[in-house]
Amino acid sequence: MAEVAALTGLGRTTLFKLVKEGRLQATRIDRRTLITHEAIVELLKPSERGEGA
Repeated sequence: MAEVAALTGLGRTTLFKLVKEGRLQATRIDRRTLITHEAIVELLKPSERGEGA
């Protein structure tokens, strides 16, 4: 999770919130939360709803 936080500029708390909301796909293995490269790319795609600047 720390690597994803560094790549995206988002905090760990925010990333866990996105996982809980279903906006970021993650897999739990024991105590580790794993996120694929594809899930990160999908998260960083511009919104199709026209949100943002």
